[in-house]
Amino acid sequence: MYHGMVAGLAKPVLSYAAEITPLLTSVQVRHWRYNRYKKPYKFLKPVVPLENLSRDEPVTSSSNLGDMDKVRKFEWTAKSMNARGFLRFQKEYKPPVDARERMLQLSKDVIPRLTKLETEKAVLKYKITDAKTKFDLLSRAFVQFDHGVPNSMLYMMDSVGDIVHFYTTEIKTQTPFDLLTRQAEDLPPNLHILPKPIRFHPETDTQFGGMTAFPKSSTIVTGLRSKKKYRGYEAKKTWP
Repeated sequence: MYHGMVAGLAKPVLSYAAEITPLLTSVQVRHWRYNRYKKPYKFLKPVVPLENLSRDEPVTSSSNLGDMDKVRKFEWTAKSMNARGFLRFQKEYKPPVDARERMLQLSKDVIPRLTKLETEKAVLKYKITDAKTKFDLLSRAFVQFDHGVPNSMLYMMDSVGDIVHFYTTEIKTQTPFDLLTRQAEDLPPNLHILPKPIRFHPETDTQFGGMTAFPKSSTIVTGLRSKKKYRGYEAKKTWP
């Protein structure tokens, strides 16, 4: 009985398979659903060439890092601090006139072997590999100049020249626009700067009866601090 039921079920299955097999073999199965929309991944070229890196040597600001040394260059960082010092809190620093001589003498006091070097160029190129020596030098420099190296730049201070250059670089916390407004007397005659924006308001600008050249344009002040300084108003729009 059971053999008869199995044989009865197997006949339609086998007949269906016999009909669909030629159809499957005639169709070329492709991975178009996956490969059609997937773009090949391009490996980016590393910024730092692997042949310039050594396993035993630490990566410093003076290492040969290919394109990376343009990013980590100390001069670029100093210019960025001067140009964008207003974006974060920084203490303004103006180096003394004799900052270079004082820093060189302080370096020789902390590192006695510097006195044996003949030229100043050799002193500036001296590498500071000991962490305690670097800490002592930066601590004494902070006390003497009342200006410290931020944590984000400690890894750049790997030589005496880097520290001397840091303490001889001026840091300004003002924007270039503010500097131009303070130097308004020294500007050329064809350059004029308006430190505050001109905001129209019908209640204060009554020269033409509160009329404006743009009657359907509203003055919208979005900043929270700017709303306290400048008044905004919504223009009346006629219909249609």
